[in-house]
Amino acid sequence: MDSNDNSKNIVNADQPKNKQPCTPPSSKSHIDNISTPKQSASKIKSSYKTTNEKTPIGNCNRKNRSLQESENSKIYSTPCKSRLDYSAVPVANVDIKACQAEILRYKSQQRKDMLAEKKIMRDEWVNAKKRRKDEVEKETFSHEEQMTLSRLELKKMIKDNERTKKILERKDREDEFLALKEAKIALNCREKRRDNEMINNEREKSLKRQREVEENRQKSRNDKEERRKYFLESVAAAKRAREEEEERLKKESKFEYSQEVFGRKEILYKNSLLQKSALEKVEMILSN
Repeated sequence: MDSNDNSKNIVNADQPKNKQPCTPPSSKSHIDNISTPKQSASKIKSSYKTTNEKTPIGNCNRKNRSLQESENSKIYSTPCKSRLDYSAVPVANVDIKACQAEILRYKSQQRKDMLAEKKIMRDEWVNAKKRRKDEVEKETFSHEEQMTLSRLELKKMIKDNERTKKILERKDREDEFLALKEAKIALNCREKRRDNEMINNEREKSLKRQREVEENRQKSRNDKEERRKYFLESVAAAKRAREEEEERLKKESKFEYSQEVFGRKEILYKNSLLQKSALEKVEMILSN
């Protein structure tokens, strides 16, 4: 690294040095992106490296100029016919000691700037850390205060809820007691009504049973009377039928007897006729 810097600074000894002022970063970005002093120093070194790499613009111009002069000398002299003319070679008029002193001065200034930047970054780091600590303490204090307030509100809310719960429980007990009382009164009334209805039903049932018993008795009496009448009528009818049957049998027997007598008389009459005809025939025969 030192040899490269020396070669670059020897060429650029006649040119003024372009130094960039070391400006600290903005406070907002520093607070947002807080870094340690070691990280800030590494960032400063990388920035100085980029500036050192960007400085040799004049060196490129001088190289281009020397290349043009060598090309012009090549036009007028051919290396094959004449020897190299050392007087034609351009010589850099550079004071090496002054360049080295300038390099040392630049390095010391760079070191001072780096130390100042480190000090500024360290101070900013300490201030930012302190501010962050104060902010954290404020946040913790506000959070604790908010937590205590919320805790007190929670306790108050719990007490209010317990009070309302007790009031509601008392009201529920009173409502339950009144409901039980009303239900008991209604149950007693219902039981009395049911007992009265049962008594009336039993009375009606007993009266109905008595009426049914009386009706059954009357019905049995009527049935007995009807059966008696029917029995008497059936007995009378049977007697009349028996008498009629006896009369019919008597008439039939008389009719049969009369038929039998008539048949006997008919037979006797026929026999007498036959005897008469036979006697007549005999008399006729005798008379002949």
